[in-house]
Amino acid sequence: MQSVNDMTWREFQLRKAGYEREQLKEWQRARMIAYFSGYGQSISEKNILRWLPLKGEIIKPKVSDEHRESFNKAMQDYKNKVNGN
Repeated sequence: MQSVNDMTWREFQLRKAGYEREQLKEWQRARMIAYFSGYGQSISEKNILRWLPLKGEIIKPKVSDEHRESFNKAMQDYKNKVNGN
């Protein structure tokens, strides 16, 4: 095994990327075990990704069309008020 001083920058970056990928896999396994061990007892969240999101897993909140329209109307009213229209 090479020491850190014998590696080029590219080799270090590749090794780092591999290490991070392995760590993510281990966290995914641990999350799965924890989720299913507590699923029947106390976990109310049905979506494992929402229960414990890991790096790179972005969950977009669902917004109803009603709320979106209400927000857009309020924003337009505010812009009209600020611009003096």
